[in-house]
Amino acid sequence: MATPNPGAAGTPTNPTPPGTIGSGTPPAPGVAPSPVGPPPSRRKTWTVVVAAAVAVIVVVAVLALAGVFSPGSSGSGSTGTPAPFSSAVPAAISAAQAAPGGPWTVVAAEGVAVASEVPATNESTIGGGGCTYTPVSGEPSQVSIPATPHGATAGEVSVWVFFAKNASSNSLLFLSVLNGQATALGVVSGCAAVTDFVGLGAISASGVLDSTTVASDFNQNGGGAFLENNSWQVQLFILIGPSADTGGAAVWDIMYSTCGLTSIGGAGAWISGFYYASSGSAVTPPVPGSGTCG
Repeated sequence: MATPNPGAAGTPTNPTPPGTIGSGTPPAPGVAPSPVGPPPSRRKTWTVVVAAAVAVIVVVAVLALAGVFSPGSSGSGSTGTPAPFSSAVPAAISAAQAAPGGPWTVVAAEGVAVASEVPATNESTIGGGGCTYTPVSGEPSQVSIPATPHGATAGEVSVWVFFAKNASSNSLLFLSVLNGQATALGVVSGCAAVTDFVGLGAISASGVLDSTTVASDFNQNGGGAFLENNSWQVQLFILIGPSADTGGAAVWDIMYSTCGLTSIGGAGAWISGFYYASSGSAVTPPVPGSGTCG
């Protein structure tokens, strides 16, 4: 997987305390912070969030290696229509409810922006990472990741990936939302990354800040400067559902990287930050890092 581990920049020693957001931007009007239990230790919260975010990225990497992501009929160099989380998640929830093998509960999302359409992948690596991918009958076995146009509103991407759990079978339903159309593509099972999702609670457009709101603050506190000074290849907007380990709070993880989504090796740079999704309070503010892609 070319996108680096979100923790690769180093664990912060003094993250911004809950109740503040990097630039002081208040929650969007009409979005009331959801009540949560007593806050866990900041280090524990950060560790749990990183583990969950890494699980999302690992599963996406496995799917990419399995050939699920490859150029579609749109052809090389295609671009998609950028959309925020708030407009993509209703379609994903509806598609999950109608998918076989349920009941399914949507517990995580990943907005994927790539600078150029993802190239073809090596389908001989199906099953890599210990995960098993079973396509949903009658649905496409391959999905392109079109580029997100430069200049798109921060937090809007051309492709949203959603994960819905079935706790009884310890499996994940994988869904994509492109151009407003949600598709239940397949079920991922058999690897440790899947287990990390089972303890997560449901997510929806209600009770959380939209990706555009959190991305705006991220850009004001280092993300924008990173984009100006680097040739970005990937932007990720990951929403992790609430869990007991995070005090019942959902969390946003944002990362910009110069590493390609499917390339392995080579030097890269990135910046990442974590936010409580209901209030926009920073779990840790944007932190830059660099190293080897993959």
